[in-house]
Amino acid sequence: MRVVRIIKLIRPTMVIALVVLSSWTSAEENQASPQAIEFFEKKIRPILVERCVECHGPEEQSGGLRLDSVSAIQTGGDQGPPFQPTDLDHSLLIKAVRFTDQDFQMPPTGKIPDQEIQLLEEWIKAGGSMPAPTSRLSPSTIAKIIGRISRSRNQIHPR
Repeated sequence: MRVVRIIKLIRPTMVIALVVLSSWTSAEENQASPQAIEFFEKKIRPILVERCVECHGPEEQSGGLRLDSVSAIQTGGDQGPPFQPTDLDHSLLIKAVRFTDQDFQMPPTGKIPDQEIQLLEEWIKAGGSMPAPTSRLSPSTIAKIIGRISRSRNQIHPR
């Protein structure tokens, strides 16, 4: 009986710990090369900020899409992610900026320069690498949260 109670107390904390640890591992494994991150920061992010963030940023999210942070880009909008890595033909972002579809053209103010479209295409063809999204919680904060959950479980289910 006592073993079952201990397992019930530990289980939620262990699940949280495993989720946190697995997210750290996957973030490390999916890190882009320094050159790919530099390309994104110097060539792609400025295009997104200048051409897209007014309608797809923190204040307005047309189509449910934000393009002002890596995590928002990865999440996508109402129609899904803005691009599929290496797949230009199924990239909503490329479809919109090319102005080939009368009903789906971005930005609404007019077509962006061909050089910028080529940079976006090059980025997506190369995999659409971006810096890993930064976590808002430090490891010590996560440990404190896990400790609080564990303590609250002990108060609810005393030994």
